[in-house]
Amino acid sequence: MAAWLVRRVAASVAIVFAVVTLTFFLMAVAPGEPLLGPDERPADPQVRAELRRQFGLDQGPLVRYVKYLGQMARGNFGESFSLHRPVADALAEAIPNTLLLAGACCSRAPRCSSISCSAWDSASTRRSASTACRTSCSAT
Repeated sequence: MAAWLVRRVAASVAIVFAVVTLTFFLMAVAPGEPLLGPDERPADPQVRAELRRQFGLDQGPLVRYVKYLGQMARGNFGESFSLHRPVADALAEAIPNTLLLAGACCSRAPRCSSISCSAWDSASTRRSASTACRTSCSAT
């Protein structure tokens, strides 16, 4: 059981790392200028240069990526531009509702999967779907 859990945690960490890496580099190579105003006109060059320095956009992607990973490892996800507060606070507020929803879905999953399995079973054995459904629903 412990070995299985270690493998699952390691796989989860690897998946999160891959998603974070892919997302970061896709955003780095995406076309466009992140410092354009809402009307897509370039701001004053001095203001843009200061913002590029402030957000680290004057450094190469690899340097930004290493700093990004370091900040994520410390739990610093930055500031939300739309919510005007730390991203970690927004996540902490959203996680309880997300877990509640996931728990509700998981509590229904055994019945849903047994019904879909019984539909597959009825199709493969040429029994009526109602017979297969009654069999699987009484088993759960």
